[in-house]
Amino acid sequence: MKISEIDAKNITNEVIKKVLFSVPNSTFKSVDFMIIFGCHIKELLDERLKCAIDIIKEKKVGIIILSGGVGEQGDFNESKYMLETLKESGITENIIIEDESTNSLENVYNCVQILKNRNSENKTCLLVSNEFHLRKLGMLFKSSLSDIEFLYAYPSDSLFSYDNVIEHETLRNIAESQVVQIKSYVESGLVLDEDIDDFAKLENKTI
Repeated sequence: MKISEIDAKNITNEVIKKVLFSVPNSTFKSVDFMIIFGCHIKELLDERLKCAIDIIKEKKVGIIILSGGVGEQGDFNESKYMLETLKESGITENIIIEDESTNSLENVYNCVQILKNRNSENKTCLLVSNEFHLRKLGMLFKSSLSDIEFLYAYPSDSLFSYDNVIEHETLRNIAESQVVQIKSYVESGLVLDEDIDDFAKLENKTI
């Protein structure tokens, strides 16, 4: 099934799992860029930061981009919060702050400009967020930058896990809205259509 073929009025648990929770947790030894995406919910943002910090301490990471300003539903500067958390872990070098974005579309647009200005052709870029967020981000980035290899990392234990989503109506409603939003991006031509199983089929190559 293509994303464009999803029935927005009847989104099943299977569709939610395939679209949002089948992202490969990439295997790699080093990456040229890492983008950590902000979130107005600090518990989720802390999950992302812990995931990123563990990677930075264990792998070779080039430039770190912190993306997120004061979100549309937020009340704090996400990038500044991320920067302070990294500093507390002893991570202070090769960091770029992108704190003008207020939503995912702006995150991607602003980060695309940064990557283009950093001669990112034929480089690798690791996207760090919660799993449910990465399908959308990956599709948006690939529609703008075809010459970069995008990899994915996310916290394995999360408040917004698939198991929690199918058990709690509020989380499931958010997940449904994410699927509907991705479908709308396809229908508007913002991103290319793809099979809902495409992410699950990606190979975990060692970079």
